[in-house]
Parts: sequence; C-alpha cells; structure tokens
Amino acid sequence: RVAIERLYLNALMRAPNNCVCWLQADGQLVALSHDLQMLTLFDFGCAEESMEAASSAEAGGLLVASNGAAAMGVIDLRDSQPIELCSIKLDVPPFTVHAAVPHTPNHLSTLISWRHEDSIQNAIVTINLEQPGDPLITRVGEPSATSYALAATDPDEPSAIFVAVATDSSSEAPGKGMDGEAVYRLGVEFHVWRFHDGQLQLVGEVSKQSAGPFCKDGSRSVGLSVDVDLMVFELRGGRLEHADTYAALSYIRDSKERQKYSGFSDGVAFVAESDRYVFVYKRPAAEDEYSPQQVIELGDDEAFVGAQITPSNLFLLRESSIVVISLHKP
Repeated sequence: RVAIERLYLNALMRAPNNCVCWLQADGQLVALSHDLQMLTLFDFGCAEESMEAASSAEAGGLLVASNGAAAMGVIDLRDSQPIELCSIKLDVPPFTVHAAVPHTPNHLSTLISWRHEDSIQNAIVTINLEQPGDPLITRVGEPSATSYALAATDPDEPSAIFVAVATDSSSEAPGKGMDGEAVYRLGVEFHVWRFHDGQLQLVGEVSKQSAGPFCKDGSRSVGLSVDVDLMVFELRGGRLEHADTYAALSYIRDSKERQKYSGFSDGVAFVAESDRYVFVYKRPAAEDEYSPQQVIELGDDEAFVGAQITPSNLFLLRESSIVVISLHKP
C-alpha cells in the first residue's frame, strides 16, 4: 500500500507503460509504477476542489490528462524525465478525455466528451504540439445518452483517425414476452467516423442487439454485455471487430448486489464490490473447461473510489491508500 492524502473520487487513470495516475487535491498529477515508486508528472495549477472526475489517455508515449474542469495537459513520457509539452484551456464545458491518437509527428487528436443537458456530446480536439494555443474542436455526431467512445488509427492510413461512438438503442416502451410479461429490448449502436484534415465522415454503423455497455479497456476496446457473457470489441481502423469473450461474466457481475467497479485486460477481468471484496477471473486456457477465479478480501471497510486494471496488476483506489494486486501470482 502507498499512503496518499486527500484523493479525488474516481480519479484513477491508466497511463503509458501500464502504470496508473491519480490527481491529488492540490492539482498534481502523480504516477504509480509497478515497483510502487511515485513520480510527480504535472501540476495543472487550475484543478478545482469541486472536481468530481478526471481522465486521461495515452498516445505513443504521450499522456493527455484533463483536470475535470475545462483544461488539459499533454506530457511526454518517452524520456526518463517527463516533459510538459503544453497546457490548454478549451472553450467548452467541463469534459472527460476518452482517447488520444498521434496522427502526424506534430499533431495529436484527443477524443473528449461533455454533458449537454441530459445527453453527452463527443468531440475531437486536434492539437498542433508546436503551436498548441489554438486547437481545432470538431463535434462528433449529435448528443447521445452514453459516453462510450473509442479512437484508433489505421496503418494503411496513418494521417486519419477513426472514432466509434456508442448510442443506446434500447426500447423506451416495453414489448410483450411469451407469457405476456413486459420485456424491454436492450441494444447498442456504434457510429464509426473517419477524421482527416479537419473533415469528419461517417463510414459505418454497427448495431449490437440484446447488448448493453459493460466497460472499456483503454481507447480501442469496449466490453458489451451480450446475454450472460462479456464480449470485447476492438476498433481496428474503420471496423469494430469482435476480439474476445469472457463467458458468463456479465451474469456474474449483475449477480453482485454491491458491485461498484469492473473491468478487463488481456484475458483477466475483475469485479470490485463497494469496499471489502474483489473477484478476479481469468479466461481459461484452450485445454481447460473452467475459468480460474480468485476472491480477495481486504481487511477493513474503507470504500473503493476508483479502479484500473493492466495486464499485470489490478489497482484499487481507496480514500487514503492504493491497493496493488499482482495478477501473475497464483
């Protein structure tokens, strides 16, 4: 455990090299690596006490982080010493960073969203790292009821960015089941956009009926609840393709009355209840019939306020500490 003072709720963020970051109450962005060494990366200076959520995205060794208000910073982590490349304040409401993609040597595009009345508006912010003072903001589609958004590049077209934004296609009015009972239809639709030279083009639509959002893994993958399973879809260029399946995990998560956080990464998934218990599930090997699972009980009742999973570690943020669980240990 690492003792921390005054943590923001839900501010645990995934960073490059599979370490995690969080924002302290004084506005400092701090990284925690696997060997539990702390390194202060960036001081926003404008972080507010009222901040409810912060976010970050990694792009080719660059960390883009929002302070939960209307500012973002770009930090270069490719050298031994982090370098602040720029700090930008946007003329939009407080926003969340979903993804960051470098598409030319000097240009970085970041996918963000903010609340617009009862919906979520997504947008692409294009930053010239040599002249960051006037970023281009391009709105993506109409406001929707979900903030699930992905971004990726295509090796065949490296100067373009592809963005997938989810919308809820669940039925508002119930239908009738076989026995006359009320049945609500779940569904998720993804609109895939191509962004190039400041122009946005709709290039595809993907509909997943009887599916609901589960969680994301980074900026390229999303997990959907399909029947009782968790199915993982990855944005590959302009296509959203099925990449993995965690059998029965959606059913398992929904059966936990106190579940608060869940996630997956490279064959490992977890469900964390509100304070004491964490359930870890590993995808079975090809020759195995059952999935290995582990129940971890923590010794006190300090509430979880954030969680992130990497291929090797599970990080749990509590009100005054971080718990790191190695996923390689039996």
